[in-house]
Amino acid sequence: MRKSNYRMERPNVFYVEQAQHVCGPDDIDFLKDAAFSSPARRSRLCLHSDSTAVHQQMLIAVHKTSYIRPHYHVGKDETYHFVEGTGLIVTFAESGTPKDFFKVGPAEDQRAFSFRVAQETTHSFHIESDWLIFWEVTQGPFDMDKTHYPSWSPNADDLDGIASLNKTIIASAKSASVL
Repeated sequence: MRKSNYRMERPNVFYVEQAQHVCGPDDIDFLKDAAFSSPARRSRLCLHSDSTAVHQQMLIAVHKTSYIRPHYHVGKDETYHFVEGTGLIVTFAESGTPKDFFKVGPAEDQRAFSFRVAQETTHSFHIESDWLIFWEVTQGPFDMDKTHYPSWSPNADDLDGIASLNKTIIASAKSASVL
């Protein structure tokens, strides 16, 4: 199901066609459907005009089976605002050891509902609910060359590496009394 006022820029990356857009439950349902039919199990709706926009705002849907590879950004911060679902933002030491855990979700879930990740902070998500829906706001233009993946972070096709990393995150979060 594709909404007529969206254009698909790349798989599971959609842009609104008009300058003004009101997001609601239909947009979330659309993103969940798009994410669930994708191998990556995530999708985003960009409210900015294109990847060159200086100010970028995205509504993102991520299923709990999605793998968000630990990464960091050179020269830009990101701010997340959580709409639906619960999870942890995990930051990592240079060695790949989980460093900090932040419980995130909507304010009514008594969790941090907004989180700013400083540039060059390696981070990822551990999703507890079926879905995590959030806004991401960052500086543009989008440049994939400014997103870096540490050598210790498993590629999306390294299932054993991902399983090992997830076990480490869960054990560390339990040890820190976060899970």
